Amino acid sequence: MSAERKWRKSKEPADLGLYQSLLSSFSADFSFAKTQYYHTKINNSPDSRTLFKTFSALLCLPSPSPASDLTADDFASFFVKKTTTISSQFSAPLPFDHGQTPDTCSLPSFSLLSEDDVSKVMSSNHPTTCPLDPIPTHLLQAISPSVVPTLTHIINSSFITGTFPAVFKACITPLLKKPTLNPALLDNYRPVSLLPFIDKTLEHVVCNQLSSFLTQNNLLDSNQ
Repeated sequence: MSAERKWRKSKEPADLGLYQSLLSSFSADFSFAKTQYYHTKINNSPDSRTLFKTFSALLCLPSPSPASDLTADDFASFFVKKTTTISSQFSAPLPFDHGQTPDTCSLPSFSLLSEDDVSKVMSSNHPTTCPLDPIPTHLLQAISPSVVPTLTHIINSSFITGTFPAVFKACITPLLKKPTLNPALLDNYRPVSLLPFIDKTLEHVVCNQLSSFLTQNNLLDSNQ
């Protein structure tokens, strides 16, 4: 605290460097102490019940949604109506000029991936975890050598068959904009798309290939 007060008073780069160094050291010590605490707690768990309770706390499971009489149909109708209202505010698209010569380039199929390609995509993606993920994403990335062969087969099979795996599809869930809002009012909710990490990996691969094709053939709109 004294280092922070000194920097805020002097605004000197040297004082800022000292403050950041102390802050980094404190953060590292705190993380190490937390790791050691849970390591000891897990190793010394007297029974499975205590062990699962510890893991549940580590996974930071989302709190249950507030009680409400609203149904899935209520949310679906509300958000469809809201989307329609927003769309109606835009002007109609310009008519297509039939005198234009259509571009003959096409993308007949996606390129199959190697295990190295999939491994690079998995490691480059930010390790965010959603409730649809069976295990924390950072743990999945840690054991990626064991799952990459299977994941590569799934992605390539999706490309060959032109089918997106149903289990990878996003789940749309309504969440309160603020915890203090009335859960009985539809206006207080916003739709949130929950994407499993493996789904993001497949979408990332498709996006890379599509973007490359559109860029090489100058097919992107100038405003895109």
